[in-house]
This record gives sequence, structure tokens and C-alpha cells, in this order.
Amino acid sequence: MNNIMTTNMPDTEGEYVLDAPYTWSYFEYQNPLKMSFIANLNGFAAPSVIDDFSYCDLGCGNGVSVNLLAPMFPTGDFHGVDFNAEHIVNANELATAGGLSNTTFIDASFGDYADGDPPMFDFLALHGIYSWVSEDVRVQIRDLIDRTLKPGGLVYVCYNTLPGWSELIPLWRMMQSYSNAESGTSVERAQKALQTIAAVRDGGARYFKDNPSASTYLDRLMVRDPNYVAHEFCNQIFEPMYFEDVANGMKNLGLDFAGTMKTHRNDIDNVLSPDLQTFADSAANETEAEARRSLMRNEFFRRDLYIRDGLRLTPDERNRALSAYELGAKKQLEPKRKTASLGRRTLDLQSSEVAALRTKMMRGSQTVGQFIEKAASSDLQAAVNIAIDLVGTEEIQPIMETMNHEHLSASASYKMAHAINRTCLDQILDGEGRCYLMAPKLGCAYRVGFMEGRLLKALNGVTFQQAVETVAIEIVEGNDPFWEKHGFGASEKGVARLKRKANEFFTGKLAALNAGGVIEQA
Repeated sequence: MNNIMTTNMPDTEGEYVLDAPYTWSYFEYQNPLKMSFIANLNGFAAPSVIDDFSYCDLGCGNGVSVNLLAPMFPTGDFHGVDFNAEHIVNANELATAGGLSNTTFIDASFGDYADGDPPMFDFLALHGIYSWVSEDVRVQIRDLIDRTLKPGGLVYVCYNTLPGWSELIPLWRMMQSYSNAESGTSVERAQKALQTIAAVRDGGARYFKDNPSASTYLDRLMVRDPNYVAHEFCNQIFEPMYFEDVANGMKNLGLDFAGTMKTHRNDIDNVLSPDLQTFADSAANETEAEARRSLMRNEFFRRDLYIRDGLRLTPDERNRALSAYELGAKKQLEPKRKTASLGRRTLDLQSSEVAALRTKMMRGSQTVGQFIEKAASSDLQAAVNIAIDLVGTEEIQPIMETMNHEHLSASASYKMAHAINRTCLDQILDGEGRCYLMAPKLGCAYRVGFMEGRLLKALNGVTFQQAVETVAIEIVEGNDPFWEKHGFGASEKGVARLKRKANEFFTGKLAALNAGGVIEQA
């Protein structure tokens, strides 16, 4: 049943941006399938996403992640908590229109939610929260984790990190100073502040000369979504933290560090030279060792995973757990690609066993265990490592179902396969210029651009060519302001651009959307 719950708003609401909704984005790193994979990778037992499980997104924003995860994982009971009332209204409307029955959204502060007898969860996620709230609120978050996380449960937390942010904190202080001096909405104040700071930079301010990374970051902010900038930089709280401080706070709750959500970074050979590894490995414990690695890498941002009372697996148990994962490709792989980066290491994609697995992924999917059985190597661990390395390149990922990459038929009619994806196209695409669509076979989501989304909307039981012609008429008639807003003027030139891009879409991403279960034959 789809629910919405409300509690009293907190007294601290003046510290946060509440007059503008956060971006309508899906965040892949809080995916429960990926969380379980990373826990297994690092030698911990993990909750199943096949059996019944419970999940809560703390600070869920507009609920895009929850509303796309819920239909991907129908055995899950998904909750989202946010104290911005507009976010919760948006999230619930999206869930209702999408016909979801396994979501609940709660309008509450973390403290009020903790005091309201919440259920226990297998998965908790905190995206873009932990370093944007005061320590008092972080205490509430940790109390909520302590009350609601089951033994063996996983917590994903991302946050801005020291020492990397040391050079950029003054830029945030500038945003505070200039935006607080402006009038208007948070978004308007953020835009005015950015313009002022750019003028300060261009006028020769020494801070930007001495800290070129600040100038680079300012340029990135100038082209980011204004709502994102308002939430990130007009928020009155911004406290980047050291890994060790976050980890120790979790350890006090009985939570162990279970890895980082960037797969390749869980292999120390990918992130530090052998000489630097020596300095990290001499630490008294794993938390201190990871803290040293973070300092050596001058990290700006972390995406970390923690586990409560985690059952540690033997090496053989770990390999068996990893062997059960089905692996598949989210997009078409390039057969002639020679190498892929894993940070400090480079993976040879043309080596026999790596190429064999990639070839299988080009046609469909395979479990890690099936790959191991067919691998030429007699070294079980070596075969597991090849599969992990390919996941680390982000070409290949753990998926939910066996899939086949079939060629699309130019003569066949297609349609959107799920109501929630149609709803995202209808409610999000035009305003944002892009949106995310869930792929149930993959257990992940795709980002589609404006033109791609409009073609998918027109693909409502017709052939792809008929959808292209429908969209071309929309452009030529010029009655739709969103086409011009997103770069397609009402002209034959705009139609020519559409048809060129549409052909690329048909031979590329659309085939992947079909393989992932986003579209289906009508």
C-alpha cells in the first residue's frame, strides 16, 4: 500500500533550503543490490534482495530513487523520509501515478521519525545528508540508525570529505556571504551569488589564483542545476569530515566499515602505490588504515558502506556468495576496446579470459559461477578477480535477471513496459530536460535525455520510425515550448538533428532499454 505520513516540522528548519525542491535524480550507489554486492566483496554476509526485505531512504528528496527501486525489487518494502513537505508530496504523487504498492513516504525530521516507533530495516541510505546537517542532527541520524537497523543490515552514507575539501571551504563561505545578502528565493539568491563570485574571481581575487581547483569548481557550479546549487551551497550547514570521524561514530553503534560503493576502490592496488600501501598497512586496525588511505588520496567525497554485527565470511564463503551474482552490461560493449581504467591499474580487455566474459556480456548475461566454471584458469580466485575487475570498470554490473541482447526490429511496435517509467516521462522530463527510467531485469536505472524521452513517450504501441515522425511533427509545428528550451528549434534543421540523433538512439541505447526491460513489444 502506498502511504504518506506527516509529523511536526523541526525547529531547525531555518538552517536548510525548503523553498526549492531538490533535483529529480536517481542515485545508483544506494541500490540495495549493489550494496549487498559490495558487502560480499569485502567478506561480509549481506541481506538478500530476492527474499522479503525492508529499505529506508533517509532524506529521500522527491523520492525518485525510492520510486524506481520499489518496482525493481518487488519483495522489498520501501520507505522514504524527508522533512521538506513539498518533497514528500512530490514523492507520493509519483508513486501513486506509477501504481506502486510497496512505498511509504514520511514527512518528518529524523528525530521525530525515530521517536515515532519506526520499523526495522535491512538497508538504510543517506545520500547528500551527512555533511549538510549539524552535529545535533547527525546525533539524531545515528540514534535512528541504532534504533532501526537490523543485525546484518547495511547503511550507505555519502559525504564531503577532508582533507580534499580544505581548499574549497572558503568558496562555500563566499556563497553564504553573497547569497545571504541577496533577496528572492534560494535559487535566485544562489544564481546571483554565483555571478558575483565569478566577477570576484575574474577581477583577480588571490584566493582563486592560489587555489585553481576552486576556480575549476566554480565553473562547474555555473552550469549545474540551480536547485542543486541552492541545496548544496545555500544550506546554512556544510561540514566536510574526515573518514575516521565518521567511521568511529558508526563503530559506536556496533557498525563496521564494509567498503566503498565504487567497486574498484575496494582493491587497494587500484588506489595506492605499493610504497604508500606500506604506510597504510602498518595501522593498528582497518579503520585507521582506511583513514590513512583517505588522507593520502586527498579525498573530496566518499560513498561508504557500513554493516551492523556483520557476519564475516571465509574466503571460500565469500567466493561462493559472489559466484551467485548474475552479471550483465548496462550498455552495448565495444568489442574492439583494448583497455579500461581501474584507477592506478589498467585492465587488459583483450586478454583471453577477460575477453571471454565481455563477449558473453555482449550477447546476454552470466553468473560469476558460470564464468568460473568455463574459465581457462585453474585458479578460482583469479577467475573471481577478473569478474570483479570488470564490475570495477562499470561496463558490467550485478543484475537481477538473466537477459539477452536482441536486435530491435524496425517493423515491430514497442511500448513502455511499466507505469512508473511512463509517469517519470510525463511528470519529470519536460521540466528537467532528462529523467531516469527503471530497468527491472538489470535492477538499475537509465538516465535519458530530453529527445530520447520524447521519442519514448511517442513509442506507445507504434514502430520506432512512426514515433520519430510523430516527434518531428511536434518540432515543426512549434507549439511546444520545451523543444526550443532544450535545443530543438521549430525548423527543418531541428528535424534533421532529431533524425540523426534518433538513429543513434535506435542502434545504441534503445536496444539496451529493451534488453533491460524498460520497453517491450506491443
